[in-house]
Formats: sequence, C-alpha cells, structure tokens
Amino acid sequence: MTDNISSSGNPKANNMISDKNLYSDIPEIESRVLSVLPAVLKNGFVLEDFKSLPYGIRLLFRKEDSSVGVTLYYSKKKGHSTVFDAKIPKQIEQELRLHLTEQTDSSHISPVAAEQDFTRWIGCDEGGKGAFTGPLVVAAYLCDQDHARDLAATGITDSKSLNGERLMKLSHQLMNRYKNRIGLVELKHETYNRLYADFKEQGRSLNHLLAWAHGKAVEKLLKWNPDAVIVDQFAWPSFIQRRMPEAPNLIIRTKAENNIAVAAASIVAAGRYLTALKLLSEELGVAIQPGAGANADQSVRRAVDLHGNDILHRLVKLHFRNIEKIR
Repeated sequence: MTDNISSSGNPKANNMISDKNLYSDIPEIESRVLSVLPAVLKNGFVLEDFKSLPYGIRLLFRKEDSSVGVTLYYSKKKGHSTVFDAKIPKQIEQELRLHLTEQTDSSHISPVAAEQDFTRWIGCDEGGKGAFTGPLVVAAYLCDQDHARDLAATGITDSKSLNGERLMKLSHQLMNRYKNRIGLVELKHETYNRLYADFKEQGRSLNHLLAWAHGKAVEKLLKWNPDAVIVDQFAWPSFIQRRMPEAPNLIIRTKAENNIAVAAASIVAAGRYLTALKLLSEELGVAIQPGAGANADQSVRRAVDLHGNDILHRLVKLHFRNIEKIR
C-alpha cells in the first residue's frame, strides 16, 4: 500500500476560531453551522472557505461551476438572519437556502456527533510535514460505525497525545490488522526534494504538494464508496478540494483528529514517519532525531561528519532553513 512516487493559504486558520469552537466564537452561530452543514455537504456543496465575523460567519460554498457566498448573522434582538451574495444563480440559491433554513437545535452536538450519520467514511492526516528529518507520510483510513467502536476500544486517539512507544505499537497494529483500510503515500527524501523543487518551479508551494499527496492517499480508498472524506485542514479548503474532485462530501476542518478515522490516519502516518527514521538510523549508524529542533540538527551533523554532505539529499528536506546550519 506504500506509494513511493517516482514521478511527478491560510494554514489551519487558527485566528478564526477559539480553542472550543470550530467555526465561530458565537455559540448560536456555531450551533447553526454544525446543524446545517452535514445536509448542505450531502447535497453536493463543497465548503471552500469560512471567516468568522463580529456578529456572524461568512461561508463560501461551491457547487458545480458556481461559487456561492452566504453570511449567517445572529443577535439577541433579531435572532438568526441569512444574507446571500449578489449574482448567485437563482436555482443554486434556492437550494442552499432550503438547507440553511431547515435548522435543528444542535447546541449539544459535538463536531464528531455531527458526522455520526455516515455509514462509511475516510479520514486523512499526515506525518513529518514540519520535520527537517525524515519523509513526508500521508495516510488515509477507511472507517465504518462498527469499526469505529473497535478503534475506540483499542485506544485510538490523536497521535499527538500518545507517547512514542504507544504510538508505534498502535501504528504497527493498524498496519498489520487493517492494511486494506489504509491508503498510504510515503515521500522519501529524494522523491520529496525533487517534487518540492518541481512544484516550486511551477510557482506552487508546500501546501500544493501536501494537497496532492492527500489526494493520492484518499484515491486509493474511494473504491469502497465512502459517504464522506474528512481531512484535517492544513491550507485553504479550495487547495485541498481541487486535488480530491471525486471525494464525496469532502469535509475540511481544523481539529479533525477528534474524528476517529482521522485519528487512526494520524497514528499510521506518524508511526510510518518514525519507522522510516529508525531504518535510516540503522543504515547510517547515527540515531537520527525527529522534528526540526536542535536535536535533529545535531543528529544530521553527526551523519554528515560520517558520510559527507552528499548524504543530505537522503536524510533531510532540503528547503528547510536548518540546512544553513549544517552545510
């Protein structure tokens, strides 16, 4: 399932949301978005972007070739109101208005609960993105309701909350038991550095490369006809959506690791990243450290002392500024 490819925004938007809410700091707006969004997405709309406003939220949807902007407002005096952008095709506006007005009270609904209606879905996350050493790994994980309960009982949670030993154990367990549920794209150093250079030459950024890799991982599992694909947001939603044109009900949101399929994907990706570092360490005779901090720099320096500068293209992501401290 490993894909060693041989050919060729606004990250996370943390300023838009609080630690508690996903879309808005206004509870009434947050509840309304969580209430209506699943129905909107199920009817062919893609959420390309959102921006929190002082009294509401602006949502930008796309359906077919039409871009649809709508702003939801709330005040204690007037309650909820909806304003559509001008020059929206009438049929598209009427369809979206129908879904936005069919609101139920969701003040008690968590983001995960809002996704509970899916029978089968894919979660996607990456490992090694911010690391100077090691590959970039993107994992997609296919889940269903029965399997989700099994994963929860196993202790699957966001990989960042696990220590290294526990993470590696769970990652190996998922890979060994459920390989058919996993779509994996592992860009080792030579491939990653070449692709990054190719994308940069085309005027594209790391986010374009990440979106491409996520699309490749998800593509491996679409044959199972999932109800939805959930991606932990790393860039503008439109970046990601363009690389997953066949994905049904594409949900791109921050803190998506609280969905168990995304959590499983994050564990697989992080585990594969650490496994690659371990194998590289054994090959070079140097304990290569993960991440992009001083420990990682020192371990790379030791490898260069042993093997020379030519080893760097097999060891690190060459566009990181850390390289200036090594050469």
